[in-house]
Amino acid sequence: MDKLTCCASCGADLEPRSGAGRPSAYCSETCRRMAEFAIRGLVRRLDKAEIELRELKAESGLYDDDERRQRVRALRRWIKQDSAKLRALLGAKESNFATNNQIQSTKGNEP
Repeated sequence: MDKLTCCASCGADLEPRSGAGRPSAYCSETCRRMAEFAIRGLVRRLDKAEIELRELKAESGLYDDDERRQRVRALRRWIKQDSAKLRALLGAKESNFATNNQIQSTKGNEP
């Protein structure tokens, strides 16, 4: 993983650090705490959206009505957006999770 040059929470520049250990992802304890709070909220929201999406898919193999199709599209969009926010707060780079998405799409039944 590449070293971060800015705080994953607020975007402030990180001071270079030398020595052993994990590189910093946050500029301060406050930013780290704020990110932890946001991460917990995003994880809860993602869990609920994924459960609802699974339930909608389980109800029928084909989407009969427009309302269900619209809800499925909205859930997929929200899951994608929240996943991107979560990755950013965790300090992941875009290039690192492009490969993970490709791996996940080959494991699941979704396109």
